[in-house]
Amino acid sequence: MERTKKIQWEKIIKKLQEDDPVHGLPHIERVLRCFDLLKKSNQDHFSPILDALEWAVYLHDIGRVNKSLDHGAESVLILNKYYKEEFPEDVNMREEICYAIENHQDFFDLKQRIQNKDKKNLLLSLLILLDCTDVIGEAGINRTTRATKIPLAPECEDLEKEEKIERVKELLNDYTKREEKDREIMKNSSILEHITYNYAFACQVRDCVESYLSDFIKKEIEKRLDFSRKFGTYLLELVIWPRHIVGDSQDTSVFPLKALVSGQYF
Repeated sequence: MERTKKIQWEKIIKKLQEDDPVHGLPHIERVLRCFDLLKKSNQDHFSPILDALEWAVYLHDIGRVNKSLDHGAESVLILNKYYKEEFPEDVNMREEICYAIENHQDFFDLKQRIQNKDKKNLLLSLLILLDCTDVIGEAGINRTTRATKIPLAPECEDLEKEEKIERVKELLNDYTKREEKDREIMKNSSILEHITYNYAFACQVRDCVESYLSDFIKKEIEKRLDFSRKFGTYLLELVIWPRHIVGDSQDTSVFPLKALVSGQYF
């Protein structure tokens, strides 16, 4: 993408979503840093789709301005209705970008899509991978703890809480057991569950596209996944310890969020 186009789209994104740290320009900039890692380490391998992938990274969350649940489809509608002149002239590239943006929320059939080994599904898979790098590691946890209005740990009756804790333990130990129903249950319940779900989700996305990645980008992703797993395990230990030992889990002297998450990404 030309520099002038980047500046133009950065202004549009900022106008539509201001400085929303979760889905606005700060999020796009963090995902673009991972795109640069991917491009640097895999330029020859991915050269046919790199330009389209960069466009998709910039534009994939435009539809969130309307608070739509299906923001991928909403993004495509907005782009075609208001920003046709700013889009690539190449019709095939435009279709590929729109396909990736429209379907980037469809995580659960990603394995089947990538098996097609066609250009547009590789583009889609890499967009999902890059997008999910922003929900793991230090940046992902910082984003979750700052922007998510949910409690630190599950707040429910003892039996239900025990079931939730057991589900967290299970996914931290074996991410392959993540199921479609976990998404809405875990991401809206507590920070502990939200972080655990994001970890398991990112692991499964990584597995789907791993054969296309170089050691360079794999190392970055593994570092982030390791951070998320350790952080989730730490939170889990605080939740299951007796309260008379750890005190108030919201106390940063006991639960040092600031010590573990520097905030340098925001």
